[in-house]
Amino acid sequence: MATDHYGSATRLINSARGNQFGEAALVDAQLAQAHATLALVDTLRAAGEKGTRASGEPTPSDLTIYRAEHESIVMGLYQTRAQARAHCEDLVRREVGDSVFLGWVPDESGDDVPEELCTGYEIHCTGYVVTPLTVAAEYDREADE
Repeated sequence: MATDHYGSATRLINSARGNQFGEAALVDAQLAQAHATLALVDTLRAAGEKGTRASGEPTPSDLTIYRAEHESIVMGLYQTRAQARAHCEDLVRREVGDSVFLGWVPDESGDDVPEELCTGYEIHCTGYVVTPLTVAAEYDREADE
């Protein structure tokens, strides 16, 4: 079970404030600081930070976003494929109704490839596409060569 470092830090700070004995208050304050530091580490890990540079600065990581489009007209950018798909599906449902089968057909094999929304069992493609886009965390000088 994970330790609640924020909760531990808060309890220790309150204990240090209420403690009349100098050494005990100092120990509580130091423990509170340690728990606060561990809470920050937990937060950075949860946010997906992959480490730190020599300067101590967090190392950024690439991000994948998903573009919903219709016949090359961008309708929106989303953090998840599911949200981009939902946008397209809602628009197609307005046109064809709820009784028609909808399915996503990838352009090629692989996990992060564009996919087009198709209708019916005879596969009529709609022109609605979800495309994954990778946003680089940093400029790569050699990438252009």
